[in-house]
Amino acid sequence: MTDSKSGHDSKKDLESIVDEDADSTLAADQIHRAQRVVAAQANDVEEARMFLAMLGIADAPDLGGPG
Repeated sequence: MTDSKSGHDSKKDLESIVDEDADSTLAADQIHRAQRVVAAQANDVEEARMFLAMLGIADAPDLGGPG
């Protein structure tokens, strides 16, 4: 009985890791899109930087692409 429980716990751990990876990828994509919208609406680079800093999304997210 203990083996089946530990197997269930391992599966649950794996699922949480996969969910975290999917969430971080989604969050990075949303941040990137928000940065583009802010940059497009800003009057100049300095204004875009200021807005991005105010929103807490000034740093580029890691999208996991080639690099």
